[in-house]
Amino acid sequence: GLRHPITSVALLGPKQTLYACEHGLLKCGPKHLYYWRRDGTMIELDAMCLLDFFVEEAFRRRGIGRGLFERMLTDQKARASCLAYDRPSSNLLPFLKKHYNLSAYVPQPTNFVIFDDFFFKD
Repeated sequence: GLRHPITSVALLGPKQTLYACEHGLLKCGPKHLYYWRRDGTMIELDAMCLLDFFVEEAFRRRGIGRGLFERMLTDQKARASCLAYDRPSSNLLPFLKKHYNLSAYVPQPTNFVIFDDFFFKD
């Protein structure tokens, strides 16, 4: 439902990485975030963030998105639970629950999602 592209090479920040294939793309990069805990206190944190993630509708459910996501996790030496997600779509949340068992989070005013598992790193 976007009126114009929100990701382009010209808009890539200096520490952002763009993963692309014929039918999809994923952009990630570090961000300094403010996080409101369940008890109402705020903390600041630096996190690797999934900034954009898109697979053409006709090519969804074929493993393209999972492949892009897994490649990013490998390259960034990260786990899905250790990322922050910028305004995750109604498609991304079920994807993360299905493939990575991520579902519990505290809604944030910034619309970033940081799953509770982020704070239980081993």
